[in-house]
Amino acid sequence: MPGNQELRREQTERLFDLLKLKNDNKDIEIRGLDVLITRAKASMVQEDVAWVEKALAELYK
Repeated sequence: MPGNQELRREQTERLFDLLKLKNDNKDIEIRGLDVLITRAKASMVQEDVAWVEKALAELYK
């Protein structure tokens, strides 16, 4: 069973991947993607969500 740190790392990686997918395909509607993003955020610590969103914002300046 994964420890707390490993679980948080996996969650942040998953959210990063989902948000990057959304950003890379702005012109394409990917049905269900927003639901997956919301689901990923729901199980995360708010600080981790904010960190991922900040990292992506810096990536796509």
